[in-house]
Amino acid sequence: MGGGGLLRAAALVLAAGLSVGCGDDDGSAAGDAADAASGDAGSGQTGRLELRFQVGGAVASSRNLVDPLIGPVYGAMYRQEDVALTGPKEGTSSLVGVDVERLDLTAGGVSEVLWTGDVPAGPVVFLGYFDVDDSAARLGEDPPNPENGDPVPLADSNQLTIEAGVTTQYTATFELVYAFD
Repeated sequence: MGGGGLLRAAALVLAAGLSVGCGDDDGSAAGDAADAASGDAGSGQTGRLELRFQVGGAVASSRNLVDPLIGPVYGAMYRQEDVALTGPKEGTSSLVGVDVERLDLTAGGVSEVLWTGDVPAGPVVFLGYFDVDDSAARLGEDPPNPENGDPVPLADSNQLTIEAGVTTQYTATFELVYAFD
């Protein structure tokens, strides 16, 4: 998922009061060695991530949700330091795309593991959206963008740390229904 679509989805976090820490890399070899030793993203080390998905309570009861909770998920993993209040910082790239062909949460609860991939070690965050009306495929959007009615996460809610050489299981949560168009 491109940064533009994620920027639109993450704009709704303004009301959430996200505070994101800044990286401490001073560009020196010593800083790079410390990052590698600590497993920070960018060190070249990876861990395995297994993602499940769920919606927060506000989503299922939102008057802005007009479609059943079924459809594809478009998203990406970013370094936490590359994400600001409004989403990915200008000029940053995602670490890895996270696209799921079909997520069905019509019965509620948490999905099974629907995405598995290698992610650079360190603090990361999942950003994306749940395309409940499947508009991206219908409209041929590239990159896909959320529309009113699509569940989205807060930019600070799906933060986790990937450890090098370790499999991390995580449940990404969509807390709000996009309603800004």
